[in-house]
Amino acid sequence: MIPLFTGYAMLVWALAAIWRRRWGGFAAVALGTLGLIAMIRFHAHMGEVTEGRIFVPVLQHLLVVYTGLVAFLGVFIACMPRRRPRSACQRCGYDLTGMTTSQRVCPECAAPLPKVMASGQAHARWEADRA
Repeated sequence: MIPLFTGYAMLVWALAAIWRRRWGGFAAVALGTLGLIAMIRFHAHMGEVTEGRIFVPVLQHLLVVYTGLVAFLGVFIACMPRRRPRSACQRCGYDLTGMTTSQRVCPECAAPLPKVMASGQAHARWEADRA
């Protein structure tokens, strides 16, 4: 039973991380949270239908805490900044693809480029990132 709960949280958090700072990330968290709220309601309904034979109050309280944890961490992950590609300036985000190796500063913000980007090997890596 524990892998089910862990797997559900990991799925919601992974989708939030894949679509960070986009509507898809927040939608994944919202759908995941709504699914858990539906599970809580279903669990309470089953307790009423079976006249208390299936209802376990501790489990329902744990589900409420678990739902809060999944929702809070999901929103936190969805709000995290996206990483810039290697071919972009790490300060301003300007696309540095096609720059000659003699240029050692970003043409947009004049930030010094890392040594890896200033070398000739970086050009092939920039092209691989754009593909």
